Amino acid sequence: MNLFEMLDDAPVTLVLGAGASMDYGLPSWEQLKKQLIEIADAKNAELNISEDIGNFWFNELSSIDDLTTLDAVAGKIESNEYYSAFQKMTAYALLLGEEKAAKETKDKWIERFSLACVAYLNDTRATTDRKSYEQRMKNLNKISVVSLNYDRVFQFKLMNKMTATLGGLTFSRQKEKLLKWPRPNFSVTMIQPHGAIGLLKGTSSGDRTILSRELSKFGQEPFAIFWSAHSSYSILRQLVDFGRTDHFLKICEKGGVDADLHLNIIAVDDLIEGADVSNYDVADALLAENNIICIGLSHVGLNNSRLNFSKANHVILTNSKSEVNEIDPKRLPETSKIQFWDDGKFATELFDELIPDIQ
Repeated sequence: MNLFEMLDDAPVTLVLGAGASMDYGLPSWEQLKKQLIEIADAKNAELNISEDIGNFWFNELSSIDDLTTLDAVAGKIESNEYYSAFQKMTAYALLLGEEKAAKETKDKWIERFSLACVAYLNDTRATTDRKSYEQRMKNLNKISVVSLNYDRVFQFKLMNKMTATLGGLTFSRQKEKLLKWPRPNFSVTMIQPHGAIGLLKGTSSGDRTILSRELSKFGQEPFAIFWSAHSSYSILRQLVDFGRTDHFLKICEKGGVDADLHLNIIAVDDLIEGADVSNYDVADALLAENNIICIGLSHVGLNNSRLNFSKANHVILTNSKSEVNEIDPKRLPETSKIQFWDDGKFATELFDELIPDIQ
């Protein structure tokens, strides 16, 4: 199925792994680990981390292998000061990646997805009357996103492209005035079950909930993202400008040495016994009976999470055939509902494949 067919068929959920942000300059786990070691060695004073704690993390991170996740490392730490330092180091490294993403001007998969959504709404072959047009608007409003990342690249890039595209869209006087077609206006729902670096500027209290969890609203008409980043450690509360390491360093300076900034990242390993998994209840509520498109989600990332696609209507994976074979089969639906390519797909390449001709 292509993207338009999936939208017509059932609600669509994008599931984002680390590879989804790597297209925009965010690090892989191996790269992130190297960055964290460098930060632990050279940035302690700027991040307001005491020398002893910085040295601890330098030695700890230098000794772990590439299969050990951030959550697994943090899950062994009981001291709040050490844990908070690790959060600050990770946030700083990811903000460096966001800084690169902010400077990236080339359209990649998020921009292509944005343009495809607008093209889907304006496809004259399908939206021949007001009823079909409004149905497609409803389908777009059912799009949801589950991101296992801490960064805000998806929100930032989608908002910029969607707002510009919808704002500049020519909507005929005949449709608006004579036929009473509503102007394009929709939103997506996004859940980050592991948490996020911080709130983005322009985020406000929303009026939408999932499983009694309130979602924040990022943006206004004609496009908005209803967003919740909830880890088992804290709710999202700290405003951190996108890609602004200078702003973050000021937050660290104001907080004091080894202060807890209540950053909403790196809670505990997904599989640690007794971990708060209510965040995954929310995420899994968006997956059941939906058409799922996984972007940059490795087989290791899926197996080490609590995500479960077994009740999905259709699942598209970017993994290679050999990687798909490594995924726990209990997490997937029957074979006929799974779509993948033998050699796998990168994120931008995937949307080249999924988006029909919109010229």
